[in-house]
Amino acid sequence: TPSNTQTPSNTQTPSNTQTPSNTQTPSNTQTPSNTQTPSNTQTPSNTQTPSNTQTPGNTQTPSNTQTPESTPSDDSNATTKVSVWNGTSATIWSSGNGTAGNPYVIESAANLAYLAQKSNSGYTFNNEYFILATNIDLNNHAWLPIGRKASPFCGNFNGDGYQISNVNLSKSHISVSNGLKYERRGLFGHTLNCTISNLYVSGVSANIHSTATDSDIYYVGAIVGYAQADYKSVIENCYIQNVSLQYNTSVDNVIHMGGIVGSVDLAQNANMSFSHVSADVKMNIASSAGNRLGGIVGCINLKGIADFTNICSYLQMTQTSKGVYNASSLIGAIITENGSLNLSSCYLSLKTNKSEFNATSSSGYKNRTKGCLGEVYGQFKGKSKFTNVFATVSVFNSDYSSQLELYPYALEYHDALTVNNCKVVSVLPNTCGFSKSAWDLSNMSHPKLKDIIG
Repeated sequence: TPSNTQTPSNTQTPSNTQTPSNTQTPSNTQTPSNTQTPSNTQTPSNTQTPSNTQTPGNTQTPSNTQTPESTPSDDSNATTKVSVWNGTSATIWSSGNGTAGNPYVIESAANLAYLAQKSNSGYTFNNEYFILATNIDLNNHAWLPIGRKASPFCGNFNGDGYQISNVNLSKSHISVSNGLKYERRGLFGHTLNCTISNLYVSGVSANIHSTATDSDIYYVGAIVGYAQADYKSVIENCYIQNVSLQYNTSVDNVIHMGGIVGSVDLAQNANMSFSHVSADVKMNIASSAGNRLGGIVGCINLKGIADFTNICSYLQMTQTSKGVYNASSLIGAIITENGSLNLSSCYLSLKTNKSEFNATSSSGYKNRTKGCLGEVYGQFKGKSKFTNVFATVSVFNSDYSSQLELYPYALEYHDALTVNNCKVVSVLPNTCGFSKSAWDLSNMSHPKLKDIIG
């Protein structure tokens, strides 16, 4: 089995309908150039690629052979079915051999549960391929994420335009490193050199109440909790909506929470690309410790190259306790010494109840809330470029008043960063530079991506 994950081949563009169509739209990504070796950062990393493990064949007997009921979807046409999970069934797939030309076919909710079950028992599915063949309703049953730290998911998952709905992120494996407990929550818990494409996820909920006996660090995202790359990872043509992420704690725990991915960890020379991605997320945070919150990604440990192209993010964030908040509608925080960050054609909408953005107030809040990047620790050393990036901001129930910045002012002094046509605006300007083939700009107050699945 080849060690390097390949990007799926070119496919057809999906139609722009409310019901996810059975289509694919992967985009090409670039192989990152070499960067300097960074010093250690605060975000824990795990950059060693796990060895290829045994892949379950199609002849194994599953632990539970009951097939979940299949019923018509409320928001689909009469011929489209949705497989509803009963919370326990886990049935091995019956089609495909895991190659790019003949991927394993996920035809039921029980097939998806089996993938989660096997990945949590030690299988990494290194460079193997999966394709979704039906809409899946996880029915708000507690979901065990696909992949964990000991056996991250290293495969390629093509949603093929179908929808996975009602994902309850109340369940997770806990890993321990250097005396600290970590949780990774998402449809996928921990991925490594993984490609996820053409996937529509809706109705995601995470309601975390953390105490002194619970985990120290949480990685939470609707699609991936913790995405890692020592070569290349890709998230393309993915759409999330009706996502509600809540975190409440009175102890000094840390949360990395993102609409798409909670935390990204890129090794030297590694690349992760986000392209044609749309998110509509609500967050409610009550925490006194380190909060890294992003409409797309909560935090990036950046030693390689991260690319964001054609990104549409709508984030509504409510902060209900005193604490430190690194937050934005794109990326909450970046920890970097030698990494590179490239942003192109991004529309970022932020609604928040706190507008004090860079200092400790008399009430005890310390917000580093920006339109695009909440905070950057370290400096970009590789060439980075921000082009056509716009943020709109509205503040509700505010007890402060201040001008929101697009990113930390100190970035203006990063010699490796080039900025062109990027600003905070009230309405997306006609000079935004967005491609009309990729964007629906009929309403400049509420732009959206074209041909996004769902």
